[in-house]
Amino acid sequence: MSKRLSVLSAVLLGFALLAGACSSDSDTTSSSSSDTAAPATTAAESSGGDHLGDGSLGEVTVSAGDAIQIRSLNAISGDVAFLGVPNENGIRMAVEDYGQIHGFDVDLGAGMDDLCSADGGQAAAQIIVADEQVIGVIGTSCSGAATAASPLISEAGMVMISGSNTSPALTSDLAGTAGSAYNAGYYRTAHNDLYQGAAAANFALDVLGVTSAAAIHDGDPYTEGLAQAFADAFEAGGGTITVFTAVNKGDTDMVPVLTEVAASSPEMLFFPIFQPEGDFIVQQASSVAGMSGVTMMAADGLLNTNFLPLPETAGMYFSGPDTRYGTNANESTGESASAVLADYEAEFGEAPAAPFWAHSYDAAVLLMDAIAASSYMDGDDLVIDRAGVREHLNSVSNYAGLIGTMSCDAYGDCGSQKITVIQNIDIADYEASTGNVVYEYAPAASTAVGEIVLDDDFCIGLVTDVGLVDDKSFNQAAWEGAQTGAETLGVPVSYIETQDSKDYADNIALYANAGCDVIVTVGFAMGEATAIAGAEYPGIKFIAVDAFQGEAMDNVAGLIFNEDRAGFLAGALAASMSESGIVGQVLGTNLVPPVQAFGSGFDLGAKHINPDIEILKTYHPGAIEVAFGDPEWGATTSRQAMDNGADVIFAAGGATGNGGLIEIASEAEAGSRVFCIGVDLDQWYSVPEAQPCLITSAEKHIVQGVSDLIVQAAAGEMPTGNVFGTVGLAPYHDFDSQISDEIQATIEEIAAALNDGSMVTGHEFGME
Repeated sequence: MSKRLSVLSAVLLGFALLAGACSSDSDTTSSSSSDTAAPATTAAESSGGDHLGDGSLGEVTVSAGDAIQIRSLNAISGDVAFLGVPNENGIRMAVEDYGQIHGFDVDLGAGMDDLCSADGGQAAAQIIVADEQVIGVIGTSCSGAATAASPLISEAGMVMISGSNTSPALTSDLAGTAGSAYNAGYYRTAHNDLYQGAAAANFALDVLGVTSAAAIHDGDPYTEGLAQAFADAFEAGGGTITVFTAVNKGDTDMVPVLTEVAASSPEMLFFPIFQPEGDFIVQQASSVAGMSGVTMMAADGLLNTNFLPLPETAGMYFSGPDTRYGTNANESTGESASAVLADYEAEFGEAPAAPFWAHSYDAAVLLMDAIAASSYMDGDDLVIDRAGVREHLNSVSNYAGLIGTMSCDAYGDCGSQKITVIQNIDIADYEASTGNVVYEYAPAASTAVGEIVLDDDFCIGLVTDVGLVDDKSFNQAAWEGAQTGAETLGVPVSYIETQDSKDYADNIALYANAGCDVIVTVGFAMGEATAIAGAEYPGIKFIAVDAFQGEAMDNVAGLIFNEDRAGFLAGALAASMSESGIVGQVLGTNLVPPVQAFGSGFDLGAKHINPDIEILKTYHPGAIEVAFGDPEWGATTSRQAMDNGADVIFAAGGATGNGGLIEIASEAEAGSRVFCIGVDLDQWYSVPEAQPCLITSAEKHIVQGVSDLIVQAAAGEMPTGNVFGTVGLAPYHDFDSQISDEIQATIEEIAAALNDGSMVTGHEFGME
């Protein structure tokens, strides 16, 4: 007997949720490499430098001293302002976090209002296209507004990127046919409702066990498209649609339509509409004979802080975007979802009222990345190629955003496409209800719908190098990624902690012989054993973390990272913060290339800031078996570095490095004169004992890298060879106010330049 698992979904009943203001994305941190250019914050040195575009849509010249013009177009008034205002706020936060493009400010202008209507979208678009300096628009909130705005934006050579449009008509049917309202230059980070409709239908059929359902829409492209997607998927799954009907926008008496529904005797009613019509449906349903036993389900149009508190919504189900963002970070701004959410609540005095604020943040960043990639300096002026903006967006692939990993298909669907169903368990606690995910739907790709079959004994195994899964660093990150991937798929996962390097092959074989489908091996030293196992077990997918693949194999993915970039940023920050002119490094063995890369990157970054900086660098003298498990040595070596004048110390060596961090944190002047920098994870959370000195961590985004590859492996779409994960610095946390704006800006500029290739660290393999 086998368990059927849709490529687009996995049921996770009893899932242990991460609570959040809008709960939902299971892509925890960024993992895959990006084919997109990150922002460059320094001016190009020569006129007509490398940039995307051929000039076919015209160019925009921004004079010295002027700002780059983009616009926000969302429903910021009326009944749907709950949706548009968080979008607008997310966009403005993204512009602030992103900073300048080639030395030019980005100006959003006044927020435009789409009124959640075709008329509103058209009127606003007419105003926008009249300004020939505008490059692109982030919006609209509502699909109906987009159908009228998009043609005008497209014809003007601009682009539109929406954070919350979901109608299939705006992009495609996911089978290669453009939607009826598709226009070139239209993109979205929101999901395509063909996925949401299928998710809602699968939940109804597979979890609730209903076999008959009715659907109501209000004629809007969003509501009608989603209701139809649900109906089609429900019938395809063997269910019966008893009635498919509509109300009109502005209707207040829902008794007639509810009577029609009740007469068809459905087990469930799906009504993906907006307020206030949604209010009237739930409030009047109890007065209609035959509706008392009908399960009520709505969608993201009603998933907000105004609707869920209604008493009649208790126990209802809602489909919507998966907003469990966890430790996801936007690779261009470097900001994590949790940090952006905290800033949002601090700045606006409340949590977002609806789920698409992060989608809008990512949409704004994608637009600014596209502008950076398609522009060049002409003297003191900046020239932006409109065709280049589209060219960049068309090429977005495996981009790490707040919402997860994004790739744009040929019709502008760029979102992570992850859907969840929540149940309203507490009308007085919005966060508790939106965090109560009872079903998740995770497509393995954004352009195809299909099925794979996973046997009941499908499993995932993880084998560590000589280290523990709770090392609060490298191994722990890989294990968290394996757990996240397993939860997404609804399958078991376990681990083996290797005690001796001679056991690598045997431990891998234990999982292979047990019939596990995916095996994760952790650490450079396991590379050879993994390659041998890959050849011996061609039917098993192997994910080798930190193991460079000299020759690609059909079933092995080497998840590797540019540690030198993360080290460079850590070194640059350390040199910027140092008062003594002496900084230190306490490292694991130099027999491991990633550790070498961290170390030399730190040296190069520190000297980039201060060529005269003195660096006290010490590698653990022992073999691999002991170099990462010696916290006493880490503590002693860190103490020696402090005694010799080092006031910022980078500790990178698993438990060895953790010992160093904790020792530095015990120093009386920790956090005032002496600081430390962690590694691999944001060690503010994994090593809280280090918080007194920990200004940041040089992160490798291992969690999401491993998780994404596991999901791709299950879908038969795992890339092979070397797969680059992303790196960066963790947030500064409590030290943000101690790190000057000037230093932070310098670090951001360096990060952007490293990401877009305009700067290289200078590290070469084997240079130490």
